[in-house]
Amino acid sequence: MESDVHARDLRQMHASQIFYALLVEPGISQREVCERTGYDKSTVSLIVNRLQELSIIERSQAKKSGQRGRPMESLRISEEGGLLVGVHMEFDCIRFVSSSLGGAVVHSKDFPLPKGPDSTGETIRKGLALFCDGIGRDVSEIQSVGVSIPGQLDNDGKLVYSPNLHWRDVDLGAQLHAQIDGPLFLGNDTKAAALAEHYFGVARGIDDFLMVSGGVGFGGALFLDGELYRGSSGFAGEIGHTKVVRNGRLCGCGAEGCVAAYMTLPALLERAGAVDSAVVTLDAIEARAKQGDEQMLDLLHESGELVGLAVSNAVNTLNPPVVILAGTLVKLWPFLERGFHKALRANTLSAPFAQTAIRLSTMGLDPLPRGGVALALQGLISLAGPTGLPSTQSD
Repeated sequence: MESDVHARDLRQMHASQIFYALLVEPGISQREVCERTGYDKSTVSLIVNRLQELSIIERSQAKKSGQRGRPMESLRISEEGGLLVGVHMEFDCIRFVSSSLGGAVVHSKDFPLPKGPDSTGETIRKGLALFCDGIGRDVSEIQSVGVSIPGQLDNDGKLVYSPNLHWRDVDLGAQLHAQIDGPLFLGNDTKAAALAEHYFGVARGIDDFLMVSGGVGFGGALFLDGELYRGSSGFAGEIGHTKVVRNGRLCGCGAEGCVAAYMTLPALLERAGAVDSAVVTLDAIEARAKQGDEQMLDLLHESGELVGLAVSNAVNTLNPPVVILAGTLVKLWPFLERGFHKALRANTLSAPFAQTAIRLSTMGLDPLPRGGVALALQGLISLAGPTGLPSTQSD
């Protein structure tokens, strides 16, 4: 049994890395896939054939520039091969996004949140039917669904706690699998966003990185050797609960002084409102800062320092080559940057500090999130169900 599980996990990893090689470098040959991944010819051939059977990739004959002789067979992801749907649980709606296998968003529509956590599965099932009807597709055409959840989701699909939704101890995995037929994959929203960044954004081609994202929540995700690291139960990456102020503001987790207590959108707006009660939106914070409002600039400088302190702790512990900042951190970066770098430089050991690049997400503020799509895609290409996520698929 243990050897079967190991073989399945190994096959999942092989499939994922072969697909990723094609995503990063479309049109490469099967021989080049072997070179890029280091896998032997028989392993690559087996998985490429399986991916072709699933209509995930397609073959064609092509000559590369300057090439002589017979055309070389090239492989690429099929843009027409299937329909992926990402379902994003937001704090005020459920957002459905359809995508091609290459990650190009095709359609999007918002639906109301369920009346309560116990009706989530039914709400999403009905939403999928309405969404597909609205885009002229049948539910049966969906190859994979990815559901992105804001909150602490364990490896069995149980939502332990979501401060944004105010839900606790909800077995979302069981609900969704009872209601929805076909491949279904769940994941924490920040981890899903990091996966999307790895597939489609600034982290494409980067196998090791830490992502820190601000928004309604404040969280993180860690990639190691090209794979999302979830920890023993699925909770790894909760950088938002790094303590940055002794006896500080009360966080939604119940502790004091977490960076999330200062940098979630509600917390940021509350702090900005104490400076100016007329400031009630993120755009208003940005506008005041652009106008040179000294109190707002001071607040954002302090905010940058708090984020920099949290990131410095992670850099000292994990030594990531790249840290990607996403969400509200990108929008407010011109005003956070100086404080962030000041704290990072002051609190990070010199060697890891010199080795760490800071990059801004290219999709963190996209109004059409692709985290759910990335979960759906990851699950689809795994061939045997997603690593560490509940699935309706089987071998």
